[in-house]
Amino acid sequence: MTIDKDREIARLQKELADCKKRLDKLKQSNAAWRRMAQEQGPRRECIREGYRNGVHYKIYVVADLPGDLPLEDAMVELRETFLPKMYPYQFAGMDWSNRYTGWLVTVERTMPTPVTMTVYESELGK
Repeated sequence: MTIDKDREIARLQKELADCKKRLDKLKQSNAAWRRMAQEQGPRRECIREGYRNGVHYKIYVVADLPGDLPLEDAMVELRETFLPKMYPYQFAGMDWSNRYTGWLVTVERTMPTPVTMTVYESELGK
């Protein structure tokens, strides 16, 4: 009897955690739509974000590293200071940018597309 109760409690705790995650996503989405309706600019920390071939990527400007720092040293510094804050995203690459006067750091994570992006002929109204 207690095993069933323990399983039910564990299931309900997992369901509650999932509901909290969905609520957080809805709050973020609601805030984004509100800012758009109020003609405010989007709030972004990254300069570019996208989705391609099952990978969600973001590009950040890291301007607090010296521009003349050797690449290997810059990578070590990023690994120790910047990348831990990017979890669950993983390092994918970095480039120096004269335009942004800083390192452009790309992080990514695999993410299945939430919507089927294929348009079938039957959907074209023929």
